[in-house]
Amino acid sequence: MTTKKTQRRYPDRDWDYKAISTIINDNGTKRDVYYLTLTQKGKKKESVEIFTGANYIVGSKDKSNSRHYELDKLPAKYKSTVEQLKKVYKATKWSSAKYVNEN
Repeated sequence: MTTKKTQRRYPDRDWDYKAISTIINDNGTKRDVYYLTLTQKGKKKESVEIFTGANYIVGSKDKSNSRHYELDKLPAKYKSTVEQLKKVYKATKWSSAKYVNEN
């Protein structure tokens, strides 16, 4: 699985976004799946975002679409991918930099 790490930190607002993503092929449609955590004012939330289409995936001719799911509402077909992303997330060494984008 090829993954990408994204991090956005805004210490002045006590806001920290960390995500691990991968692109999957779902019946011919490429989907960019993100497992993320967002910490705001000391409270951490886990969720999943799924993106499709030309606005999000280079070379896609599909209609652009995005969906946000809480972990308990995640469709079953994405659970395996998200479990793999969570393992990568836990093994990741996060930066103290404000912005990070790494493949």
